[in-house]
Amino acid sequence: MENSNNTSGKTFLFGALIGAALAWFLSPKTGKENRKEALEKVDELKKKVEGKTVKEVLENVFGKN
Repeated sequence: MENSNNTSGKTFLFGALIGAALAWFLSPKTGKENRKEALEKVDELKKKVEGKTVKEVLENVFGKN
C-alpha cells in the first residue's frame, strides 16, 4: 500500500511540473517577465523550506500518513 502512495505522489508531481511548464510557455508575458517571476517563486520556495528536512516538506505537501 505504501508503494501506491509513493507512485501517486510522483505522478502528481510530474503532472504539476508539466502543467506549470505549459502555463509558463503559453503565457502572454515576455521572457524577461517570466524569468523574473520564476526567480521570485524560487526565492519564496527557498524561504518556505529553509531549515526543514525533506520529510517535513513532503508531509506539508502531501499530508501526514
